[in-house]
Amino acid sequence: TCTQAIPCPAEMGGSIHIHGTGSSIVDTVFVCRDLAEAQEVMPFDRLEALIRVQLAQLESAGMKPTHGDIRCITYGHITRLAVLTLYPEWDDQALMPEKLSLLGRVLDGLGDYTSLIARLLAVPGGSAGKLKKPKQPVIAPHAAAV
Repeated sequence: TCTQAIPCPAEMGGSIHIHGTGSSIVDTVFVCRDLAEAQEVMPFDRLEALIRVQLAQLESAGMKPTHGDIRCITYGHITRLAVLTLYPEWDDQALMPEKLSLLGRVLDGLGDYTSLIARLLAVPGGSAGKLKKPKQPVIAPHAAAV
């Protein structure tokens, strides 16, 4: 099962199509272990504090998280919580539409992650208060030919 979701800077920061656009340059590493017993699912209301700590850690390493990074980190933790919630009774043999429907219901039931992201983005002076503002990508006339 998925026991941790750890954000880390990715190599995409230098990509021409991503650089300066506010897109995520963070990868989420999921730590997955086969547990002898189910792990307790972290309450949704504790996610904000955890994500703020992770944003501060990324900043202390010299990264300036973007709006996309905050969304990526939040969705990583939401996914981790969904996996932990579903793990004890997951049916490997269920059809894919059934699995996706169940996952969607669990994700929707975890908490208001849209408001969580908005709070993380709105904090003045905190880790989200120093976000790089997205730039409009520069599109060269020859870009379509490349």
